[in-house]
Amino acid sequence: MTFKEIVKEKLLIAANEYKKLLQFDYLIESTSFLYQSEYILRFYEDNFLHLTGVKTKLKAKDFYKKCINKSLIDEDFDCNSNKDLRNKIKEKLKNLSTIGDFFDRNLVVQENFKKNRIQCKIASSDGLCTLGFISIKDSICVPKTLLNRNQINPVLKITDFVLSKRKKNK
Repeated sequence: MTFKEIVKEKLLIAANEYKKLLQFDYLIESTSFLYQSEYILRFYEDNFLHLTGVKTKLKAKDFYKKCINKSLIDEDFDCNSNKDLRNKIKEKLKNLSTIGDFFDRNLVVQENFKKNRIQCKIASSDGLCTLGFISIKDSICVPKTLLNRNQINPVLKITDFVLSKRKKNK
């Protein structure tokens, strides 16, 4: 199998895992938060593409739907840029392949997460990967980045929080 064929196969798996997150809002509350008392983490179809690291000319939502419908073809995306990008795509897809149960794991969070040029309102890690979120409205945050391993600053990490899951209001 070529690298692109492997990536395509993993994209289809990752999209189905990501689908598990679409139907819920995840509310994180803590008295240890400094900037706001709660964050609502919400997932949309058009956030999936950015988390994969692949490039495409398709609209983000169309890309996701093609992955879900298993109609994605090799010409729909590019992943063969350079070795560094290929490695990042591999890491992202490895983590996305189990993202559906991310919030069932033992998590730590950090407000105002910063890593290199990445800035997020809040980030969460299960030790295997770090998922960063940006604010779109009030306390509602959507995924912005997926990094390999725990990237949470140990000094700023928060472990005393309450995480609840509720059906998303359409």
